[in-house]
Amino acid sequence: MTLDLPGVPARITPESEPFWAAGVDGELTVERCPDCGLHQFPPRGVCRACHGREPRFVPVRPPGVVHSMTVNRNAWYPDGPAEFPLVLVEFPAFSGVRFVGRYDGAEPPGFGAEVGFRLVPALGDRFQVVFHAWDGRS
Repeated sequence: MTLDLPGVPARITPESEPFWAAGVDGELTVERCPDCGLHQFPPRGVCRACHGREPRFVPVRPPGVVHSMTVNRNAWYPDGPAEFPLVLVEFPAFSGVRFVGRYDGAEPPGFGAEVGFRLVPALGDRFQVVFHAWDGRS
């Protein structure tokens, strides 16, 4: 299934290109500074803590923790769903990096719920993060 939703950039920058390339291969990544160990997203190419200039992309592993959520009640595009949960998910093991994405489940998760994720193709070579209840595997 391909989602054709807004929320992905029209232009990929040199700093974000490795993130998008990894996503096409099924990996959700963040930058990690080899000097101080800080994880950061979105990609910047420079560590926001120590200003190191050689961050490396590392894969994010679940679970994430629901930090905030809402239920969208407005279609984002023609013939799109009008109602779906959106979650802000924090990854404590990755310096608290947060991602926003749709939640795929019958009921919205509660705050603090653990979630896994999958990457869903969107708009050609882009992807979106879709979260789901954590099952201990992905």
